[in-house]
Amino acid sequence: MQLQIQTFTVRKRFALTISRGTTSQTTNLWVKLASEGIEGWGESSPFSTGSQPQTTESLLVALQEVAPLLEKFTPCDRQKIEQVFTEVNLPSAARAGIDMAIHDWLAKKAGLPHHPQVSIPSLLKVVELYEMVAAAGGVFVGAKVSAIALNTHHLNEVDALLAIAEIQAETGLACTYPVRFGAEVLLGAIDN
Repeated sequence: MQLQIQTFTVRKRFALTISRGTTSQTTNLWVKLASEGIEGWGESSPFSTGSQPQTTESLLVALQEVAPLLEKFTPCDRQKIEQVFTEVNLPSAARAGIDMAIHDWLAKKAGLPHHPQVSIPSLLKVVELYEMVAAAGGVFVGAKVSAIALNTHHLNEVDALLAIAEIQAETGLACTYPVRFGAEVLLGAIDN
């Protein structure tokens, strides 16, 4: 099997801020695996925890170094491939990219979709599911969702108010973003 690695940049719609800093873009790696005329695709993303940061550059080097060692295998040789990963101490993000490519290849070889189509249910269905779960144990019989707290942090105030109004119209439930607009609307709905 042949591996090809290519960098690409993900530009985030909104900068991501976590305890380790803020990023507005990330350079990731596409991992393309080719064997028997079938291509499988995976992705390796840099990250940093502890004392061993997995940078884009270090992942690229690791993938380029392991690629020739995997040429004698097919994607079906999972145990042998895993043994090579262990022998060369392949970083986890590089492993993940190759693993995704292998799973994608195997699914294509078998004529199956790699991942099923997943639909996101409507808010009314989510409300129904919450109420069903709350009542499932019999502890909260008749529990009803009274209001929705909607995170509008990423929106300006006008768009946030429009989004809240849309949710209220769709569900018939009180809705607000309490961090921005206060919790009175939610508390009023709970009291009723």
